[in-house]
Amino acid sequence: MVYPAPRNRPGESSWRSRPVKYWDGDWDTIKSLIPVFDLRPFTIVPEVADRAPFEPGLEALANPFLQVVMRRPGPDSDLPMPVGVVSRTYTLVQYLTIAALCRDVLLQAGIGPGGLKYELALSELGEWMNLRIQLPESYKFVDKRDEESHLRLECFNSVDGSSPLELFFRWYRLVCENGQVTEDKIKIRRRHGQGLRLYPIRSALQKALNSVRSDRERMRKWEQVKIGDIEAWTWEHVAPKWNKTAAARVFYICTEGRDVEIAHPFRKPSKYLPRVPGSPEHAESIYDVSQALSFVATRRRDVEERVKWQEDIPPLLEELPATREVELWE
Repeated sequence: MVYPAPRNRPGESSWRSRPVKYWDGDWDTIKSLIPVFDLRPFTIVPEVADRAPFEPGLEALANPFLQVVMRRPGPDSDLPMPVGVVSRTYTLVQYLTIAALCRDVLLQAGIGPGGLKYELALSELGEWMNLRIQLPESYKFVDKRDEESHLRLECFNSVDGSSPLELFFRWYRLVCENGQVTEDKIKIRRRHGQGLRLYPIRSALQKALNSVRSDRERMRKWEQVKIGDIEAWTWEHVAPKWNKTAAARVFYICTEGRDVEIAHPFRKPSKYLPRVPGSPEHAESIYDVSQALSFVATRRRDVEERVKWQEDIPPLLEELPATREVELWE
């Protein structure tokens, strides 16, 4: 089989300072690229790792508390590769198991397989994965400026115990490539400890998918709620949660529709950048502010930091002066 070459994604290139590669493709292509892993005894003698599970007495040569996560040979290697050390209580969840579960939930919801689009991201050694499944056009949201946001089911997982299994739905705005989790109740997090069960994840995903209609109605309401002066909000709420430079960028996107480069957070911009796609010259609504926040958050280079900042958007919106008398999540 000829495996597709990964593509570059500017601004989406690292996981904990390690390179990340991205692929697009149909289900069969993505499935062929997903690595498979095994748990092996932790020992310095390679032969023992292969024989210890089968020969009495050899267990004494292996660490009794730890085990090694080994990636099986794949498209880029003919040899197995150790990618992490985990405890003996660790539950290994194969990427393909989670990916198939996500796809199955969508198919059972009546979405035809031809309407799904897939994107896969892997760290250099495959110990971290991000799977994105974009839902069909019927699930999209079109704002009052006729810009489209598409619904994606995202999965983050690691096999080395460094990150929990995370699944959530995210709105992806095409014009500016923004990603935004609009309501954190649809986020699902699971640790890889003993007793990890996948059935509750399936039911939670099904419930989250059913909430999409109200999600679209909520964003439509956000377009109608006007805002006032946001300068104080930017410095009192955005700056402490993110940083002063990010807060300044949000402020200028909201007040001038343009991103900026900041040499010093207490001075004027050192450089005005081109107009932010899909952004008005002056933010008028909660929805406009949410997109400015999302634009800045989505451009964090580290993928884990990016998701964390995107999750910060709902609580930041709740602090806007115009939203204090409005129920954002009703």
